[in-house]
Amino acid sequence: MDAEERGFWVAITIFGALFANGLFFVFGSDHTIGGAVSGGIGLVGLVWLIRDHIRHVPVRKPLLVVGVISVSLLVGYIPYAVYSMNAKIEKPLAAGAGRESLFSKLGYVWVSSGTFSMGCWARQDQWCDKHPEETPLHSVTISKGFWIGQTEVTVGAYKRLHVTMPSAPSFNPKWEEEDQPIVNVTWEEANAFCEADKGHLPTEAQWEYAARGKSTTPRYGDADKIMWYSENSSGRAHAVGQLAPNYIGLYDMLGNVWEWTRDWYDENYYSNALPPDPIQEKEGGTEKERGAHVLRGGSWRAGEEFTRFSNRHRQPNIPIQRDVVGFRCVQDH
Repeated sequence: MDAEERGFWVAITIFGALFANGLFFVFGSDHTIGGAVSGGIGLVGLVWLIRDHIRHVPVRKPLLVVGVISVSLLVGYIPYAVYSMNAKIEKPLAAGAGRESLFSKLGYVWVSSGTFSMGCWARQDQWCDKHPEETPLHSVTISKGFWIGQTEVTVGAYKRLHVTMPSAPSFNPKWEEEDQPIVNVTWEEANAFCEADKGHLPTEAQWEYAARGKSTTPRYGDADKIMWYSENSSGRAHAVGQLAPNYIGLYDMLGNVWEWTRDWYDENYYSNALPPDPIQEKEGGTEKERGAHVLRGGSWRAGEEFTRFSNRHRQPNIPIQRDVVGFRCVQDH
């Protein structure tokens, strides 16, 4: 192969690379402008080279110079393009990642999908025999990750999305302490707030999974360090987020205020084989139990028996206000 032939194939390689790179950036990324320029130069160069080769015209030096310069610019552009593409690849969120709601300004924490054991662990919990509604222990799969409120919904957040406030409790007259959990809200009011914050109330399964994770113990730490309950609350609710959080950074999952869930109450709900992402969407249980939703977590007035991961409390779905009942929300996206 003589020098002229070698020059031709070198030029073909240069402009072919420019053309191939252009196709990649145009169709394989959002760098369409850079890709179009590179591909255009490459295509024009290839056409010109092939035409001259057919005519037995030697490779034109100006054309070769243009190709070399273009490749040099491309070499500098590729690292930027690759970096920006990698930055836009969605990576799985780690459990405990956080964000702020655009609407309520509340913090939310990511809970990754997974499988856990839901219910009362008899070997770890002395109250199992007294609460058959928490048994049998069963495996539950949460197939999709979700965002859950890092704290209970606060007075301040509730004010942002609601014009009408419920009656203020004696421990927070006129709703002056805005970092207190909102209380005296019915299930409908709690659900309406969550929808306004582009979410919904957590299912029982979501609530317990977020609270305990893989833990088999009744709670995630020493009672006095993680929750406000009858022994340390001084007869009132407290500002959210003051005590130690759980494994992914959620505060007051136990104690402070009971938390509404989406599920209707059914004492024998756990006796049935539950599908992934279970939710009791219909009224169940005995005639006495019907018309009640499930509360979770216990409150500032409850003792240790009721401030456990597995405890299930029924609250009739009637327009009654209680200063021990609040809620937190879940967002799917």
